Amino acid sequence: MTGLFIGLLTEAQLLAIVATATADITAGRAVTSYNVPGLSVTKDRPMTPKDMLQEARLALQILNPTLYGRSLITKRTVATWF
Repeated sequence: MTGLFIGLLTEAQLLAIVATATADITAGRAVTSYNVPGLSVTKDRPMTPKDMLQEARLALQILNPTLYGRSLITKRTVATWF
């Protein structure tokens, strides 16, 4: 999880992402392909449904921990060792 959605999207937008990812998982969709003679087109999402769910869950937990539970990731620390 990268925290990509934190502070960028509203709760409604995050819930829409969860709904889309859930629909993709339950329908077995991840990649869309079209093949016609002489032409092949593939459309893939920028994130897998699993990643979408994880990122949305983290953002929702930080947005409203009472409703969505506390995030296990509370603070990221970067250390430089010499």
